[in-house]
Amino acid sequence: MIKVEANMRNPKYEAEIEFITKEEWKEELWTLFNFLGDNEDQEKDEDYQDSVEKLSVLYGEEWRNKSPENLMDKKYFKEIPKFLSSKSKILTSYTAKELSAKLVKYTRSESKEEDAKDVKRWYWPLVKCVTVRVPKNGFLQHVTLVDLPGNGDRNKSRDRMWKKLVGSCSTVWIVAEINRAAAEKESWEILKESCSLMGNGGECRQIHFICTKSDHFGGSDDQSAAGVRAQILKQNKQAKIKVMAEFSKLKEVKKQFSEECFKVFT
Repeated sequence: MIKVEANMRNPKYEAEIEFITKEEWKEELWTLFNFLGDNEDQEKDEDYQDSVEKLSVLYGEEWRNKSPENLMDKKYFKEIPKFLSSKSKILTSYTAKELSAKLVKYTRSESKEEDAKDVKRWYWPLVKCVTVRVPKNGFLQHVTLVDLPGNGDRNKSRDRMWKKLVGSCSTVWIVAEINRAAAEKESWEILKESCSLMGNGGECRQIHFICTKSDHFGGSDDQSAAGVRAQILKQNKQAKIKVMAEFSKLKEVKKQFSEECFKVFT
């Protein structure tokens, strides 16, 4: 999970990395090993591949010949002693690009950035939350942006954290590509899963469904500026109608949020 807020303390770009505990990672290792052992014939399954990736980015291929106990050896965490001591790691830079290069190994497995080519070990499986603080940004003085990982995280502390944060957000954005916005199963599952957290005593008052790539559309005979604009407007209108139609089917969600609280943007 990544949060972005204003840095009110100094003129630097700053990232605070909060790790899960050693005990939580040990428990997750056992969960991953048990899952992989029970699903050896499901190698093409997405959950299976995600589990393999999580172990491989941190341990390379060594995990295949080790037990969860062996994988807790301190040698695997020499570069991140803060994880072993259950403390947060702070990264600072004078530019956003420089901070991004330092941060990449804690937030993702792959990157096209030149700075990531020499990364040997990725630590994002051990990260609970990253808070990025941006200096001299008037907008962020009044808002905190939170990128949630979605539901179903096998790590209990991360799962609890995103649910707690959803309940404290004043506005929740659900983002999906316009060509599959209404049919995006995960978006609606997250909305259904979290609606009670947002509605029952939560801070949330608005849900915004944001359709991206709204300027992409199929072939058209009329390629004039006016024709393209008309095609985009038509597509956007249809997308809004479809998304609102899907929302109207969610009876449990509508108990918490009326159509006035649910807006679609293209």
